[in-house]
Amino acid sequence: MWELLQSSIIPVIIVVILLKLFGGKGSSSSVPVGSKFDMDIISGSQVSKLDKKKKPISEVFAENDIVVFYFSAHWCPPCRNFTPQLASIYKGLKEAGKKIEVIFMSSDRTEEQMLSYMEESHGDWFAFEFGSPIKKKFAEHFQVSSIPTVIVLNGDGVVVSTDGRNEILRLDAGVWEKWTAGAPQ
Repeated sequence: MWELLQSSIIPVIIVVILLKLFGGKGSSSSVPVGSKFDMDIISGSQVSKLDKKKKPISEVFAENDIVVFYFSAHWCPPCRNFTPQLASIYKGLKEAGKKIEVIFMSSDRTEEQMLSYMEESHGDWFAFEFGSPIKKKFAEHFQVSSIPTVIVLNGDGVVVSTDGRNEILRLDAGVWEKWTAGAPQ
């Protein structure tokens, strides 16, 4: 009897753990859409692309209508499935002249893994330096509990979405209209 119970309960426990880690909404944020993000959390920080050239985060916001913060890691299967879709949307919007930027918030275990993932799968995105405390503060602020998670702010730092991943999955490139609704284009 114990063997039967054990053989049926272990798969259920594994599924529950996987759903908690990778499933559903990645942010149970209590930060309301439409609220102003506390820019002090990222103030004075810099981001860089694969070429290692640094740029102040304030310039990224000043130059873009939409800034997407993408929490992900190369070791995460749902991330590896979602990243190509985000990269394709990003590329299409950039080619259409839309002012959008993605900032990778790595949950990789090493800097080498992070850089390899960026080179292999990402668009020409920015990232905070590996191990940056900014990522942790930002994740805590938005209560990011799983990956992949997409948090979207506008260029003024107003929260546009705390559920960007599901919006992308549902709307694909049409997400631009949702994210910029009511904003001057």
